[in-house]
Amino acid sequence: MFCSNDLSKEVMIMLTWSPNMEGLYEDVFLIVWKVSKFRKLGPYRATATYMAQLAFARVQVKSGKVISTVTFVNINNSKKTILTEANNVYHFSTPQAETSGILQAQNHTGTIQEIAVSSVNRGDIMPMFILYFSDVGDSSHIMAKFTGFGPVRTSPNVFAIIT
Repeated sequence: MFCSNDLSKEVMIMLTWSPNMEGLYEDVFLIVWKVSKFRKLGPYRATATYMAQLAFARVQVKSGKVISTVTFVNINNSKKTILTEANNVYHFSTPQAETSGILQAQNHTGTIQEIAVSSVNRGDIMPMFILYFSDVGDSSHIMAKFTGFGPVRTSPNVFAIIT
């Protein structure tokens, strides 16, 4: 939890994941998962809860940008799911055991789909996409290797941007 009162400047707090801060913005680019803005006057509080629940999602895309999630399924390490379509309704199968360390989604809809690896936050109805794959062909699959967060880095980095 982050709290403030009358900071005298507007502050933006970004919570990010990064395994290595060396080479920042040269070789390493941060993944921002939460942003909270604190105004210069008054009391403000922001809470953040990280939950390591991943999902595969069929997403809607407009002008090359993900605008919403159509359907999704929670997925755990070493699981596979299949995306199907019947009567214009899309559905991911219940994840089944697959290759160790790999998350996999197969497209069996008969058409090209937009699929994303996503993160599910506690209390949210829909997941937030992390990695988006465009033009996933029918009978094609996407795979993501889960590397974990490591024994030392189990909490996010905190950056404050003062404007």
